[in-house]
Amino acid sequence: MRAVAVVYTAAVLALAGLPPFGTALGKGAVEEAAGGAGTVVFLVVSALTGAAALRVAARVFRGIGPRPERAGPAETAGGHEEPETRGRLSRTPLTMVAVPAVLLAASLCVGLVPALAEGPAGPSAARPRTGRPLPS
Repeated sequence: MRAVAVVYTAAVLALAGLPPFGTALGKGAVEEAAGGAGTVVFLVVSALTGAAALRVAARVFRGIGPRPERAGPAETAGGHEEPETRGRLSRTPLTMVAVPAVLLAASLCVGLVPALAEGPAGPSAARPRTGRPLPS
């Protein structure tokens, strides 16, 4: 599951709002608008989000960390549910890795190519809200 691990880890970094992903641009704009205390809140939340998701990656893909304790009996056994696949899968289907990979690549492109960030929504996003409809 190496490809899944790479895509998941890249998604964690994007989720935390780290450059060079496009999510960093939005996070930076909101931090700038929020000011001093808002910037601290965003920094702490980003660090905690990234740490929690990276901990999951370390546990799931590397086996690092303590094993979770066995929970009690499951609330449902799933006996009445239809299976999603015909049998046990030996690998993750390509569509389940390709779609997030393409979306992450697009976020990376927005972060690396500034002109993409200033696309069709750029002027509208920068315009202050006045309560009036935009001219057509």
